[in-house]
Amino acid sequence: TVQNFHLELRAAIEPWHVLGEESSSQGTSRYVDSSLERVQVKVNNFVPERYVLTCNSVVVPLTPTGVEGEFVAGVKYKAWQPWSALHPTIGVDTPLVFDVVDKWNERSIGGMTYHISHPGGRTYDTFPVNSYEAESRRISRFEDFNHTQGKLEYVSAPSVAQSIVDINSAKRAVTVKDGKHEKVFYFQDVKPSLEYPNTLDLRRKWAKQ
Repeated sequence: TVQNFHLELRAAIEPWHVLGEESSSQGTSRYVDSSLERVQVKVNNFVPERYVLTCNSVVVPLTPTGVEGEFVAGVKYKAWQPWSALHPTIGVDTPLVFDVVDKWNERSIGGMTYHISHPGGRTYDTFPVNSYEAESRRISRFEDFNHTQGKLEYVSAPSVAQSIVDINSAKRAVTVKDGKHEKVFYFQDVKPSLEYPNTLDLRRKWAKQ
């Protein structure tokens, strides 16, 4: 909860792609790209004329549900980097940092952070012994703080397209920052998908608009 806003995050269904045939020591196999995941975010008591919801500094396309002040959207992201994937040159998007941005005061007034696994980078050696341990693992992956700090600055799509450079055959957007020590919160819009207009695909963050 941020001031009077309530943010709700739920797991969503993401179909995984079956890749092409690859040869292995035991014959031919077809891997499944399990690197993509999706979540659903819902906000209540939200005022879109003043506030914007961002995920990893990208505006989330919120859609009204018919209830006053209630909006919902999906976020599709790359959770981890397997050695065999559909898009091997796209980096990992985790952890997901959600910010409620006040456009009038040009500040992020709060947010939350979601980790797909242990926040410290550890791996679990065993399954949870009971529901209490499973719940503690889920709780440790959420942080109702650690939102983005600093003054707000909007980065338009043309400026992002102009800043795309080729690094080792992988295209990345580089934003030039000055020598000031003050923190600046850069956020941007990405072109929505025609197939899923209500879902933010973070893989499109570094694509040319």
